[in-house]
Amino acid sequence: MGPLPLDRVKFLSDDEWSIERHEIAKLPFRLEAVLTFFGNGSGDYLCVDTDRAEEPGVVWWHEQPRRPDVHQDFWAVLDAWFSIFTEGAERVHR
Repeated sequence: MGPLPLDRVKFLSDDEWSIERHEIAKLPFRLEAVLTFFGNGSGDYLCVDTDRAEEPGVVWWHEQPRRPDVHQDFWAVLDAWFSIFTEGAERVHR
C-alpha cells in the first residue's frame, strides 16, 4: 500500500476492467480523466478526477469497477489511506 511509482501512475482507461461500454457511460466520470496515484496493493486505487477541481477524489475498487466511490472530501480519504500506509512503516532512529 502506498503512493504508486511514477511508472505505475496511469489513467483508468489504460487498463481493461471488463466493463461494457454502456456501463462505462453510466460512471460519474470519464475513465480517460481519472488518474491513479495511490494503491492498496490489492488492485484498488485512490485516484484524482482531472476533470473536477472540486471533489476530485475517486476510489476505484477492482472487484466492483461499476461502483466506484466518488468522495467529496478527497483530503480526508487520502489522509486515511496514508495513515494505513505509514502504520506499517519502520521507524528510523538516528
